[in-house]
Amino acid sequence: MPENELSKVPKKPAVTRADSAKVGFLYKKNPKDHKKSINTFEKTAQSPRSRKGLWIALFVVIAAIILMLFIGGMARATVIVTPQVQVVDLDNKITAHKDTESTSVLGYQVMSLSRSLESSVPASGTKDVERKASGKITVFNEHSSQSVRLIANTRFASPSGKIYRVRNPIVIPGFKTVNGDKKPGELTVEVFADEPGGSYNLDKNVDLSVPGLVGTDMEAGVYAKTAEIIGGGFVGEVAEVSEDDLEKAETELEEALTKALVEEAQGEAPEGYITFPEAYAITFEFDEMLGGTAASDSRTVKMTATFETALIDESALSQYLARRELASFSDANVSIENIDELSVVLDDPGALAEGDRLPFTISGQANFVWQYDAASISAELAGIKKFDHGTVFVNHPSIDRAEVEIWPFWRRTFPNDPEKITIVTKEEAEK
Repeated sequence: MPENELSKVPKKPAVTRADSAKVGFLYKKNPKDHKKSINTFEKTAQSPRSRKGLWIALFVVIAAIILMLFIGGMARATVIVTPQVQVVDLDNKITAHKDTESTSVLGYQVMSLSRSLESSVPASGTKDVERKASGKITVFNEHSSQSVRLIANTRFASPSGKIYRVRNPIVIPGFKTVNGDKKPGELTVEVFADEPGGSYNLDKNVDLSVPGLVGTDMEAGVYAKTAEIIGGGFVGEVAEVSEDDLEKAETELEEALTKALVEEAQGEAPEGYITFPEAYAITFEFDEMLGGTAASDSRTVKMTATFETALIDESALSQYLARRELASFSDANVSIENIDELSVVLDDPGALAEGDRLPFTISGQANFVWQYDAASISAELAGIKKFDHGTVFVNHPSIDRAEVEIWPFWRRTFPNDPEKITIVTKEEAEK
């Protein structure tokens, strides 16, 4: 084509970036065309639907991250442990020591209880009765730090001049000084009125003097006080009851009181201590003349029981028996799981009230269970890998086996917080 004709071809106006923005196209230089120095345009429309999908995907990712962080914070672990157990058949003779602080011997304390019951016995006639009052008093010694001995039939006088006597010699311990204060020695004994009749009956906490000490230096320092009601004094006609009926009432009252006091002792035992149903001493006082005038068709009788039993620390008893019976004990913390099922029989029930040693026989099948420190185990497991828990339990020989459950299920490490790691036995987990 001739040059003059080429000059007649209209030229397209150049398109700038600003012009492309006005028509919604993206300006782009074509890097593949090295020969032509012209600008080309690639049409790349931005779809609203694609932008919406991008935002949804971003939201899902962020939500997933937040959820995983939340679940991670809620992570928890439960470790179900099986402690080491050993079953031993016991038939041991043991001597416990009263109120001892030594850890090399087994100690015990004495629990004392008292209770009374009354019963009505049918009358079969009347009879004349004369009866002397009796009861217990406490004698005090503020006179000397040495013990004071009073002879048999020593008199004690009430404020009204009524006389009561002890039947045997008594020895009152000397006083003690505690933090500068004098604590009198004391002894509780039974006394009997000199004469029959209701005028000799006294209330509790009535002051008594010792007439035989009047005018001596012991007069003010040796004295007594009623420890209970002094009662039973009577003169007159009462309803008569048969010996068989009295014996029956006495037996029934003894059985009822024994059962009630054994149950009371078990209920009153402090936490951590145990009493055994067969290990007790009990004495009875039967009052067959409590009430029943000649005009009545029955007589009221009364039985008072004084009950004593041994209180033994459960942990101390378990450890004591473990040292004697378990070859693998090695001073571990061991308890007898079924300690209340064992039988304890006192060799001499009277030893509860007298002396400071208590021989008894303990028998039965004992389930020794090794104890463990749950808090220590949780602290050692915190933050470690799930399958590394064996390295922790190798240092806890009291645990025979352990099963691990971690939530959420995909988590492969224990929570970092020991408070979120629970250690339980299989029995506890099943509750």
